[in-house]
Amino acid sequence: MTTNSNAGSPPVNGLLLLALGLLIGVISGYAYAQRNVTAQPINLPTASTNTSCPFDLDHADEAIISGIICPSATCSGALATCHCDTAHQIKKYIKQALADGRPPTEVLDEAKTLYSF
Repeated sequence: MTTNSNAGSPPVNGLLLLALGLLIGVISGYAYAQRNVTAQPINLPTASTNTSCPFDLDHADEAIISGIICPSATCSGALATCHCDTAHQIKKYIKQALADGRPPTEVLDEAKTLYSF
């Protein structure tokens, strides 16, 4: 009786070849992707990009808060251009009060009292 010691080899060899082919494919794909990363320009937003914030006041109403510094402890910029949570709350309050027809000076005085600025 003869025994074939190589009976299990063909399936193992096939799996090894498949794994080797997949590994070569992954490495080739990675190398190709890395080579093309530098070839593509990155389009970053520029300062001229106009992104409107829903909390910004209308241009005519912006004069109400001109010259006021944001009262938040995390920022120290002008309230009109600040986009922190506190600035958004103040601007939202002012927009709503003005939309209700209240006088701008009254709205500003109440906002100063409410938000301590």
